[in-house]
Amino acid sequence: MSKSTLARRRREQGLAKPVVYYPFHEAFFHTWCDDLAWLLGLIWSDGCLKGNSIEVVSKDRDLIESIVALIGQEDGLKKRKGAQAWCVRFSSRSVADWLRSLGLTEAKSFTAPFPTLPPEYEAAFVRGLVDGDGSVLLSSRRPGQQVADLRVQLVGASPFIRDGYCRWLSKYGISYSVGISHGSVWQVMISRQESLRTLYRLLYPAPGVSALARKRRPFDQWMATPRARPGRK
Repeated sequence: MSKSTLARRRREQGLAKPVVYYPFHEAFFHTWCDDLAWLLGLIWSDGCLKGNSIEVVSKDRDLIESIVALIGQEDGLKKRKGAQAWCVRFSSRSVADWLRSLGLTEAKSFTAPFPTLPPEYEAAFVRGLVDGDGSVLLSSRRPGQQVADLRVQLVGASPFIRDGYCRWLSKYGISYSVGISHGSVWQVMISRQESLRTLYRLLYPAPGVSALARKRRPFDQWMATPRARPGRK
C-alpha cells in the first residue's frame, strides 16, 4: 500500500504517529568494498544522521542517483523541498548504529572524526569527501599560460577530518597547504604536479570506480595533457 494509505489506516486504528519506511538493501553495509567506503565519504561530507535515518543531499542529481543504485532503494531519488537540490533518505537502526560506531553523530559539522577504516578503502573514503565537500579546479591564471593548472581542495569545519585527511596525504608523500577562511572553516589544497599525480592514482585506480563525473573530468583532462620535461628553458 502507499504511504498515505498506511498513515490513514493507522489513524483509523488510533495509532496517531505514522511510521515512514525507506526500504533499501541493508546488506550493502555488511561487507567492506570500494563503493561502501565512497558512500561513507559522502555521508561524512554531504550527509546527516537523525535518529536512525540517514540523508544525503546534493545539487548533483547524478550523485544521488548513484547512491540510490548502490543501496537498491526503489524510487529513492527525491527533490529537496525549498531548495535546488536532490536527496536520498534511508532508515535502519542497525546501519545507524554501525555508522555511530565509526564516529558519526548528529550535528556533525564540527565534530565528525576521520573514521578508522581498512587501509585499502581509505582512498575511496577520501574520494567521497572530495565529491561532497571538495573542488577540482582547472584554470589558467598566468599571462600566456599554455597548460592549465589543477588544484584539488577540501573544505570543512571539523578539525578531526582535517587532521585525519592531512595524515592520509602525508602517508603517501602528497604535499598540501592548509588555510583558514570564514572563522573555523578550513581548506586543504593540493597543487604540486607530482602530488596531484599521486593523488589521482589513489582516488581513481580504475575507470569504473564510483565518483562524481563533474569533479573527475577536469582531473582526467589534466592527467592527459602533455607537459614539458623539468629543466626546459
